[in-house]
Amino acid sequence: MINLSWSPLDSTIELLDVSDAGDHLRLTVKSNRESSSCPACHHASSRPHSRYTRVIQDLPIADQPVRLLLISRKWFCDDSSCSVKVFTERYDWLAPHGRRTLRAEHTLR
Repeated sequence: MINLSWSPLDSTIELLDVSDAGDHLRLTVKSNRESSSCPACHHASSRPHSRYTRVIQDLPIADQPVRLLLISRKWFCDDSSCSVKVFTERYDWLAPHGRRTLRAEHTLR
């Protein structure tokens, strides 16, 4: 059993599980947002479409590489004038198609 203290990247992220995957720690996290804004028109949506997972590299913990298994949501955009019908959640700590947290990206550079 791994015992660690982890601070979420933002208040909308919930830590579900921590496991030792041999060569890295895997932290399974999910978004607990009740709504999200469309990146195109900024209309708030509270109608979820689906969920999907992304693997994100984060900063190491105790010299152990960390991978976040992020369970994220897709949402319907209900603004009839918007060209986007389904969009994915955006996070301040992750580029839209990023595979590393911004803090890991900054440290790497």
